[in-house]
Amino acid sequence: MNRTSIENIITTSLEEISLLVTEGKCKSRIIMPFYRTKAENEDTIRYSEQELKQIFLNLLSNKTSFFYSVETPSEYVYSFSNSEQPQIKKLKEEDDHYESARFDVSLYNTANPKDLMCHIEFKHENADEKEIGKDLLKLTNEFGDYNKNFFVHYIVRKSNQWLTSTFPSVIKKYRNTLPYLEKERENFSKVWVYLMFNKKDNNPEKSILNFSLQDLSELCKEPSDEECFRWKEKLQEKYL
Repeated sequence: MNRTSIENIITTSLEEISLLVTEGKCKSRIIMPFYRTKAENEDTIRYSEQELKQIFLNLLSNKTSFFYSVETPSEYVYSFSNSEQPQIKKLKEEDDHYESARFDVSLYNTANPKDLMCHIEFKHENADEKEIGKDLLKLTNEFGDYNKNFFVHYIVRKSNQWLTSTFPSVIKKYRNTLPYLEKERENFSKVWVYLMFNKKDNNPEKSILNFSLQDLSELCKEPSDEECFRWKEKLQEKYL
């Protein structure tokens, strides 16, 4: 099997979730439910990473020979205190506050759990910086035979707000997590972000951007909005 299948499935998953957001249905037949109010108003539709993850798993089962696990326990132990930066170590000690974490999805070449390929985290909306940092810390520390991990993130907006304010806001959050990960800098090229912005209105649009943490590290610390957009332009030229 082509080793690029993982990236292809991720991209196709984002394209399907985009159809689900803009047209209300996609090939996977999953739908997005209403919130409890059940009002016939699009504002009450619940968007989440769960639909994206399920679409990914459906495609994975139908188009590849990978095996997978969900909510996979981490090999290392982590501390995700609200008052401290995320921390990691190899072994839990008695009475410490470190615990095993979870990966949303892990892929394997065979049904043997030792035959790990990679880990994938899914995210929706403009998540908190610390939440992003937690996931990236896990992804920069634990690898399988594919020697890559993935962070897949989508955001829905009803206007061009994502072009003017949401995009730089999200990129700044990503950039601000890198100091948490400095000890894992040698692994930055192995962790890839797939970020999709989806505009939902009478003229729907989507924009998918993929980059490594190494690419992200080339953006200056505390960048301005303009610097975020210039970085995006260079990135798009790089991967054309």
